[in-house]
Amino acid sequence: MSQKICTEAEFNELFNLYYEELCRIVMPVVKDADVAEDVVQDVFVKMWTRRYELVVNTTFKAYLYKAVVFRALDHLRKQKNAQKASDELKAVYPQSHNDVETGIEEKELTEAINVGMDKMSENMRMIFQLSRFSGLKNREIAEQLDISIKTVESNMGKALKLMHEHLKPFLKTSASTIVFWLLHGYFK
Repeated sequence: MSQKICTEAEFNELFNLYYEELCRIVMPVVKDADVAEDVVQDVFVKMWTRRYELVVNTTFKAYLYKAVVFRALDHLRKQKNAQKASDELKAVYPQSHNDVETGIEEKELTEAINVGMDKMSENMRMIFQLSRFSGLKNREIAEQLDISIKTVESNMGKALKLMHEHLKPFLKTSASTIVFWLLHGYFK
């Protein structure tokens, strides 16, 4: 089933039908009503600007649900700031903080994590972000994305392996335990 949006009336119908529902879905992820609206509006704007080339191979509802969740998770990833990481590092590794500042800049590590996430497939990244950013359990992710728990577990294993490989240069530094902690616990 391939569908396209070509007319303004079709687009307006979709917007009016799903806008509020999509905002309610995104709200628990971003935890801010204004941000939730911005996320949903961004998805609709992108859909409108790409309306002539965009082909939806599922229902519009499924497409929009997936698009807003992915966009919300992407927003969260971009909003993670170095100060929070620094504060958490100071609390967990107070004696190593000076080594971290001189050996690995938090900004570089955050950028490296983001680059690693960009190498993931869309589905793997979504599962990884739901687990690490939103703190959802595998069962909750499976229910939300309507996939099996085995699929979630498999994708999480692959995502962690990919991130471990991508962050190997950081693991060779004196702060390897901190990087390991960031990879396996920072996002929870």
